[in-house]
Amino acid sequence: MMAWSAVLGDQVGGPDVLETAVAATTYIEVGDVDHVRDECLEFASTLLKGGVQVEFHLRPGCPHLFDLLAPVRRV
Repeated sequence: MMAWSAVLGDQVGGPDVLETAVAATTYIEVGDVDHVRDECLEFASTLLKGGVQVEFHLRPGCPHLFDLLAPVRRV
């Protein structure tokens, strides 16, 4: 959500967004020590409340960009 706010400013969710607009099924994977963990949890919750299917994975002990830092490690 922070990224969209940076791009769209005051127009995030403005009157030009149709009420019937729904995001596609969404996959979210985040580490539990990631600095954006809470934002990801909030985003997943918002999508679910809006009727969007969400597959969410919270990876224990993983920091931000863990999948790029150690792509072959099992988590």
